[in-house]
Amino acid sequence: MTKVSEHKADILQPSDVLPARRDGLSIQPFGDEHVLVDEASGRVHVLNRAAYQIWIHCDGHTTISYLVNELSTSFSDTIHDVLISDISNTLAHLRGEKLFVDS
Repeated sequence: MTKVSEHKADILQPSDVLPARRDGLSIQPFGDEHVLVDEASGRVHVLNRAAYQIWIHCDGHTTISYLVNELSTSFSDTIHDVLISDISNTLAHLRGEKLFVDS
Protein backbone atom coordinates (compact mmCIF):
# COMPACT_ATOMS: atom_id res chain seq x y z
CA MET A 1 0.00 0.00 0.00
CA THR A 2 1.23 3.48 -0.86
CA LYS A 3 0.32 6.77 0.74
CA VAL A 4 -1.43 9.18 -1.60
CA SER A 5 1.11 11.85 -0.74
CA GLU A 6 3.75 9.87 -2.61
CA HIS A 7 1.85 10.30 -5.88
CA LYS A 8 1.15 13.28 -8.06
CA ALA A 9 -2.51 14.31 -7.97
CA ASP A 10 -3.36 12.63 -11.28
CA ILE A 11 -2.14 9.07 -10.69
CA LEU A 12 -4.16 7.69 -7.78
CA GLN A 13 -4.25 3.93 -7.40
CA PRO A 14 -7.11 1.98 -5.73
CA SER A 15 -4.80 0.62 -3.02
CA ASP A 16 -3.37 4.05 -2.15
CA VAL A 17 -4.08 5.24 1.39
CA LEU A 18 -5.53 8.68 2.01
CA PRO A 19 -3.36 11.10 3.99
CA ALA A 20 -4.09 11.84 7.65
CA ARG A 21 -5.54 15.17 8.76
CA ARG A 22 -3.17 17.15 10.95
CA ASP A 23 -4.00 18.45 14.42
CA GLY A 24 -5.17 22.01 15.03
CA LEU A 25 -8.13 21.94 12.65
CA SER A 26 -11.80 22.23 13.50
CA ILE A 27 -14.82 21.74 11.28
CA GLN A 28 -18.38 22.99 11.61
CA PRO A 29 -21.45 22.57 9.41
CA PHE A 30 -22.58 25.70 7.60
CA GLY A 31 -25.75 25.16 5.56
CA ASP A 32 -25.04 22.57 2.87
CA GLU A 33 -21.29 23.00 3.32
CA HIS A 34 -18.71 22.69 6.10
CA VAL A 35 -16.26 25.28 7.34
CA LEU A 36 -12.78 24.01 8.16
CA VAL A 37 -10.73 26.33 10.37
CA ASP A 38 -6.98 26.13 10.75
CA GLU A 39 -6.70 27.23 14.37
CA ALA A 40 -3.00 28.10 14.10
CA SER A 41 -3.21 30.35 11.05
CA GLY A 42 -6.84 31.41 11.30
CA ARG A 43 -7.39 30.39 7.67
CA VAL A 44 -10.89 29.24 6.80
CA HIS A 45 -11.72 26.67 4.11
CA VAL A 46 -15.24 25.98 2.86
CA LEU A 47 -15.87 22.36 1.85
CA ASN A 48 -18.76 21.39 -0.37
CA ARG A 49 -20.55 18.08 0.19
CA ALA A 50 -18.10 16.04 -1.89
CA ALA A 51 -14.99 17.67 -0.41
CA TYR A 52 -16.35 17.10 3.10
CA GLN A 53 -16.89 13.41 2.36
CA ILE A 54 -13.31 13.16 1.15
CA TRP A 55 -12.03 15.11 4.17
CA ILE A 56 -13.70 12.91 6.79
CA HIS A 57 -12.06 9.83 5.26
CA CYS A 58 -8.55 11.34 5.45
CA ASP A 59 -7.37 9.29 8.41
CA GLY A 60 -4.15 7.74 7.12
CA HIS A 61 -5.83 4.32 6.83
CA THR A 62 -8.69 4.55 4.32
CA THR A 63 -7.92 3.44 0.76
CA ILE A 64 -8.89 5.22 -2.43
CA SER A 65 -10.92 2.13 -3.39
CA TYR A 66 -12.99 2.34 -0.19
CA LEU A 67 -13.54 6.08 -0.62
CA VAL A 68 -14.66 5.65 -4.24
CA ASN A 69 -17.18 3.02 -3.12
CA GLU A 70 -18.47 5.34 -0.38
CA LEU A 71 -18.77 8.30 -2.73
CA SER A 72 -20.45 6.15 -5.38
CA THR A 73 -23.25 5.58 -2.88
CA SER A 74 -23.69 9.30 -2.16
CA PHE A 75 -23.13 10.46 -5.73
CA SER A 76 -24.63 7.56 -7.68
CA ASP A 77 -24.95 9.55 -10.91
CA THR A 78 -21.22 10.33 -11.05
CA ILE A 79 -18.93 8.31 -13.31
CA HIS A 80 -16.04 6.42 -11.64
CA ASP A 81 -13.34 8.38 -13.52
CA VAL A 82 -14.96 11.66 -12.47
CA LEU A 83 -14.92 10.54 -8.83
CA ILE A 84 -11.22 9.68 -9.07
CA SER A 85 -10.51 13.05 -10.67
CA ASP A 86 -12.50 14.91 -7.99
CA ILE A 87 -10.73 13.01 -5.21
CA SER A 88 -7.35 13.71 -6.78
CA ASN A 89 -8.04 17.43 -7.21
CA THR A 90 -9.48 17.80 -3.71
CA LEU A 91 -6.52 16.03 -2.10
CA ALA A 92 -4.08 18.15 -4.09
CA HIS A 93 -5.84 21.33 -2.96
CA LEU A 94 -6.01 20.28 0.71
CA ARG A 95 -2.36 19.20 0.59
CA GLY A 96 -1.44 22.56 -0.90
CA GLU A 97 -3.14 24.22 2.06
CA LYS A 98 -0.95 22.08 4.38
CA LEU A 99 -3.89 20.38 6.09
CA PHE A 100 -2.35 16.90 6.23
CA VAL A 101 0.29 15.44 8.51
CA ASP A 102 2.65 14.97 5.54
CA SER A 103 2.12 18.42 4.04
